[in-house]
This record gives sequence, structure tokens and C-alpha cells, in this order.
Amino acid sequence: MSSWTARSPELARRLRIEPSSFALLLVLVALAGVVVLPFAGPLIGRWGTARVLRGGAFVVAASLGCVAVAFTVSSWVLLALGLSCLGMITGLWDVAVAVTVADLEARTGRSLLARAYAAFGVGAIIGGVFGWLAIAYRVPVSVHLAGVACAVVLAMRWVAGNSIGGVGVIVSPRGDTGASGGSGRKDGVGAAVRGFRAPKTFVVGVVAFTFAVMEGAGSNWIAIAALRDRGLAVAVATLLYVLFLVSTTTGRWFAGSLSDRFAGSNLLRAAAGTSAVGIVTFALLPVPVGPPIGVVLWGLGIPIGIPLCVGAVGREGPAAASGISVVTSLAYAGYLVGPPGIGLAAKLTGLTDALPTVGVPLLIIAMVPARAIRPRARSRSTISETELP
Repeated sequence: MSSWTARSPELARRLRIEPSSFALLLVLVALAGVVVLPFAGPLIGRWGTARVLRGGAFVVAASLGCVAVAFTVSSWVLLALGLSCLGMITGLWDVAVAVTVADLEARTGRSLLARAYAAFGVGAIIGGVFGWLAIAYRVPVSVHLAGVACAVVLAMRWVAGNSIGGVGVIVSPRGDTGASGGSGRKDGVGAAVRGFRAPKTFVVGVVAFTFAVMEGAGSNWIAIAALRDRGLAVAVATLLYVLFLVSTTTGRWFAGSLSDRFAGSNLLRAAAGTSAVGIVTFALLPVPVGPPIGVVLWGLGIPIGIPLCVGAVGREGPAAASGISVVTSLAYAGYLVGPPGIGLAAKLTGLTDALPTVGVPLLIIAMVPARAIRPRARSRSTISETELP
């Protein structure tokens, strides 16, 4: 994902894409990732995580190939097709990785999910760094993305081949494999509905939504805002995007230890405040000081919110699974509407003005119900094996 994002300023310039039009492309990517989620459970239940990861690698390679060809021939259609497929596999891989990590947690008795989120950030940093190097050494977009596609296929085949076999496969009492249906599906729908009706769960989900909006906005708009509105070179704009990824990964890596030392409500307020200051600094303080300082503050604060929200509802005993589902769904909604919403607002105010105009009020709103973010003591086997996605 970060490989194409790092080259997005060049894609936007080559295809003459305005921020409002680029926002529509981001909607396609996010929508594709959300649409595939209801089908992720049955697919993993039938084939297991290893096969889903391995098969998805070939779709990712084809998607990046479409993006590369789209840049070469200046085709909107190929770009939209490639990004849509990339979004679908990203959503499917999210669930597959979550199931694998949950299985590893059950086997080892260790908390690994926060580190898995951080590993996603490490991958994004690597992709961003290689993107910056490709720009600095004037590697064509098509060559760069073709190389990334080959690396993804080879790496995922190795990872899937060395993973635990059979993870995620649902076995019925008769010994058949496949997603369970019937009453199990009805129970799942009922649990989801009850989760949305729980006031605390919904409020925590709204907080997660606000953080997701501004994390998605940072990932998608920092490089373009630096290039178009702050007047920085393409390589510098991409480097700021990489700096944002490094900051978010650092914040995510230490989120668990920070939540053990400080009250969740206070930590969430500090994270929201730090992010708000960072957004204003990035958008308004003069070059060259403002953008890098703002990106670091924005990136350090924004990734802490969602893990805190998931932790607040993930220790609610039997209601944990439905609570996590609600918070995750609202967070995905934030990733879906945030970047394109910023793009549409930029059409009225300009991109650097739209970021603080939208982001700061949202983060202030997130501070209000922060008292609900009070994770309880962790208990083993909170989510049963049958409740996994």
C-alpha cells in the first residue's frame, strides 16, 4: 500500500488528478476493503489463513501491475481497477492476520496484537523508504511497482509456507470444513446488533472513528499537501510521508506499555491533543520547520486512540467479540470517509486549511467521552475460538 502511496504525487500529476478527484479514488480503495470483510470469515473458514495469504499475493501483484500500466498510459480506468483490487486484498489480509495472531496468542499466552499493528507500520515504512529512494534515483513508477509486486509474491509464499497450517479453518461436528451457517450466522447478526445498541460500546466506537479519520487523512494527504500547498519537492514530500509512518509505528509500538502505566482516559486525551497540535503545526507553521515537526507530533499521537478503544471493549467478558466488531467497523468507517472527506473539503478551503479545519474539532470531540476508555484487567480466553472472524 505504501509503495503506491509514496508515488501518489507523481500519479496525481501525470493523470492531472485534482484533490477532489483523488478523493474518489480513495473512496474506491476503502470501499473495496470494507465490502470484502463480510466474505473474509467464510473464505478463511474454508481455506485457512495460509492459503488466503498466499492466493492474495498474486492479486496484489496484478493490482500493482494495473497501477504501473495506468501511470504509463495515463489511464483512469486501470488505476481505479488496480487500487480497488488492492483495497479488497488489504481488507481480506487484515482479517487473516488477525485470526493468525489470535491463534498465536492462545498458543503462547502472550499479547501480540499491538506488535502486529506495529509490524504493519514497519512494512509501510519500508515501502515508503523504497518509494523515496525510487524517486530520488528517478526509477520509473512502472519498474518500481513491478519490483514490489514480485517481492510481495515471493515474501508471502515464504510467510504462508512457514505459518501454522490449518489456522482459521472451521471444522463442523461432522468433520467438514467451511464457514458455519444457519443459527450460527443468525447469532452473529444478533450479537452485532446488540453491540451497536450498547451505549458505551457505541461511544467508544465513535472515538475510534475520529482517530481513524485523521490517521487515514495523514497517510493519504501529507505527501500531496506538502507538494501542492507547501511548495516542497516530490522527494521531500515523500520523505515527510515516511516520517509520518515512522512516527505512527513508534506510537503504536509503545501504546501497550503506555496504557499499562497511565489511565486510559488521560492517555487518550494526551494522544488527541498531541495530534491536534501536530496537524496545526504541519498546516500553518512556515517551511522548513513546521511540516516535519507537525508530522512527528501528528504521527505519535494518532495511532494510540484505536488500540485504546479496542482494549476498552475487548475485556467485557461474553460481549467482547461483538464490542470489538462494533469498534472495528466504526474505525473502518473512519478510514473510509476521512481521506475523501478531507479531499472534498479541500475543494472549498485548500488542502492545508482543510486538515486543521476538520481534524482539530474531531479530536476535541474525541476528548469528551474519554472517561469511557478504561480497559479492565486482561483475562485469558475472553474471545472463544468460535467467535474469531
